[in-house]
This record gives sequence, C-alpha cells and structure tokens, in this order.
Amino acid sequence: REQEEKEREEREEKARRAAAIEAAEKKMLEAQRQQALAKQAEAATTAAAKPAEPAPKPAQQVTTAPAARGTAGGDEERDPAAVAKEVVAGKVRQLTKAGAPDAVKRCVTLVRTYIINIAQNPLEPKFRSINTANKAFQERVAPFEVAREILEAVGFQPDGEKLVLQVEGPLPRKLFWDVGAMLDIVAQRLA
Repeated sequence: REQEEKEREEREEKARRAAAIEAAEKKMLEAQRQQALAKQAEAATTAAAKPAEPAPKPAQQVTTAPAARGTAGGDEERDPAAVAKEVVAGKVRQLTKAGAPDAVKRCVTLVRTYIINIAQNPLEPKFRSINTANKAFQERVAPFEVAREILEAVGFQPDGEKLVLQVEGPLPRKLFWDVGAMLDIVAQRLA
C-alpha cells in the first residue's frame, strides 16, 4: 500500500512538473508574441515617418536573396535561434521527467549557469567551454543525456573532454537569455 502511495505521489509530481513547464513555455511564447507585435508596431511607425523611397526604374531589377524568400513549398525559412529555442523547450520537458526532482533541479541549475555566463560574458573564453570531466558536470549534468543535448542545441559541440561553444557569426545572446529564463522558471518550479 505504501508503495502504491509513493508511486501515485511520483506520478502526481511528474504531472505537476510537466504542467509547470508547459505553463512556463506558454508564458514565454506569449512574451515573444508581445515582443514581435511591439516590433511590428515600431516598424510600422518608423516606416510611416520615413519618406517613401522612389520606385525602381524599369531597367532595375529588384531581387530577394534565396534565404530571405520562402522555401519551395511556400514555407518561410525559420530563424535558427527560434528553431533552437523550440528544440530546447522540448528537451527541457524531457529533462523534467528524467529523474528525481532534486537531481533534475541541480542539473537544471548548473546548465542555466553555463547558459547565463555566456549571455553575460559572450567574449570571455572561460565561459565558451565546459570541462565535461569536471566533478560538478559529472555529478549533476552527465547523468542526464538530455541536458547535454540542451547545451548542444544552443551551440556547444564536443571537443575531447570539453563542450566548446561554436557559433558562426555574432552570438545569439537573446537565445541564451531566453533559454536561461526558461531554465530559471523550471528550477523555481522544482524547488
């Protein structure tokens, strides 16, 4: 009977964690939607304030780069940071169900620290690599393969005993802040 009660409590706890993650994701998506609407409104205001550009002369040809146009089925090409954020959200959901709440919380907290350090100090070399042989990593992150997948989704790549941040072009700091916020919400809910 005690075993049944314990299993029921564990199922309820997993359900609460999943609901908390889902609520956090909805909140984050709503905030992103609000930001996008604000940017659109700002762009419309800016466009209305600018004098109209003259129409191209008939001899000129206006083209759009292939990356900016939609892909062959009419789908627009997606922002890599947005895709990464969606991947991370799915991985975070998996992580919350991957083990005991206290172990998951320790893992989430450490992964969040790695992510926020990069967001705060994007040019600092010591934050651009993670020693996977390190005791803290081995005890808190290594037991959860999905945690490593989260780090890889934001740009960390295996290099010997390290995960090294390898991002082409400018660092997508907003991605790191958003992922850090997502992990922060999860850590708070697991408390």
